Amino acid sequence: MLDENKARVRLLDIRTTLQKNRARRRVLEEKLAELNGGNPVALADTAFSAMPAVPAFEVLDSLIEISDPRLKTLEQQARVQEEKVKLARALALPKLEGGYRYQSILGQTFQGVHAGISIPLWERRNTVNTQQAYSQYAQAQLRLS
Repeated sequence: MLDENKARVRLLDIRTTLQKNRARRRVLEEKLAELNGGNPVALADTAFSAMPAVPAFEVLDSLIEISDPRLKTLEQQARVQEEKVKLARALALPKLEGGYRYQSILGQTFQGVHAGISIPLWERRNTVNTQQAYSQYAQAQLRLS
């Protein structure tokens, strides 16, 4: 008998809540009609459309990696540093020079074939190592992000 009385009390609470909700809905519908210039608003469809399913984490991660501007910037910086390493290596090579020269000084003329070579011993001594270090740093930044 005690359980039955508890169930009846709960049923009365639910019916009271339902009546309050219906009254609140009527008040809100009247207010909406008032805001609509006195015309009642007909709500034909009150069901929400289903939300699309969230893709798997791997798919989301790959989509973020593809469109992340920070990541693209880091990739571009890494490529630039690799090219700077190649440039530093090319500039550290010996330079060859050749051609034809003509010079006239105080009535004397000098002309002939000219050839030369310059070997950069100390000029660009650590530039390749420096550029390689910058390139390794750019690659590490790319891996960390």
